[in-house]
Amino acid sequence: MTTKYYNVLPGEHTPNVDAGIVLGVLSMQWLDIKVIGEENYNNLKWRLASESNLSYYEVERSLDGINNFEAIGLVSPQQGTISQLAYTYQDADVIAEGVYYYRVKQVDTDGAFDYSEIVSVSRGAVDITSSLNIYPNPVVDVLTLDLYLQEQINELKINAYDNEGRLVKKDALIASQVAAGSHVYRINIDGLPVGIYFVEIMLDDKRISKKFFVVE
Repeated sequence: MTTKYYNVLPGEHTPNVDAGIVLGVLSMQWLDIKVIGEENYNNLKWRLASESNLSYYEVERSLDGINNFEAIGLVSPQQGTISQLAYTYQDADVIAEGVYYYRVKQVDTDGAFDYSEIVSVSRGAVDITSSLNIYPNPVVDVLTLDLYLQEQINELKINAYDNEGRLVKKDALIASQVAAGSHVYRINIDGLPVGIYFVEIMLDDKRISKKFFVVE
C-alpha cells in the first residue's frame, strides 16, 4: 500500500493536515495518527508497531471537539507483528465547512478498549493555530502547554476531561485578548487519579484537544 505522508511536527495543527503522536496500551503499540483533507473526503491514517488479539478498530468523528463522538466505520486488524502496520479510512461525508475531529477506538477480543489521540482537519475555514504541544506526558502534577497563534483571539479557555468524556477541570484557565505569537500555560492537575485524560483548549469558536496520561 502506497500512501502520501507529510512531515509534520508532533502536535502541529494546520489547515488540511494535522498529526499527533500517541502512546500505546493494551495489545498494540501506536506510532502515529493523522488526518489529511483531500478534495472530496478526509483521509484518516494511523500506524502501529505491532498488534495482537485485536477484534477491530472503530473510527469515530465529532464536529465539536472531544465531545459527542459518533462511530462512522469499522476497520479489521491485520493481526500480525509486521513492522509498522498501516491503516487508512476515508470519510466522504464532509459536505459542511468547519473542523472535523477524529479518533480511533481499538477493541480487543476480550472487550478491553483504548482510544487514540484526537486529530482534526479544517475544511473551508482558516485555522488560526499554528502549533500546540503539551509536556511532560505522562505528567504527575503540572501540565505545560506551548501554544503558537498566527493571529490574535478574543478568548481562550482550557478544560480537562477524563477518558469517558466527563469534565474533570472546568475553566482551568481563562484569558482574554490573547495576542498572536508564542504562549506558555501551566495547568495544575494534582489530585487527578492515575489514568488517561484530554485537555481541551477553546480559541474563540475553535477547539483543540490533546491526550495526556496522569501517573504517580
